[in-house]
Amino acid sequence: MVTDQTKEIDRLTEENNNLKTINKGHQDLNGELQTKLSKKEQEVVALYENVKLKDKIISRLKDRIQDIIKQLVQLCRT
Repeated sequence: MVTDQTKEIDRLTEENNNLKTINKGHQDLNGELQTKLSKKEQEVVALYENVKLKDKIISRLKDRIQDIIKQLVQLCRT
């Protein structure tokens, strides 16, 4: 009976150690994934800001082109 209990304790100890190893691996992997996710989030924000800036530039160019066309139309009428 003591031998059976000792074997059970050894088995449970080994199972506990295995679970700790698995948990540590998951924690490490989660940390790596979180780091990668944070970098990608920063890239997305940078791309969004870049698109916003380009949209502003395009809008200003569009306005400027419209002004030039108006001036050309007025020059053609005179």
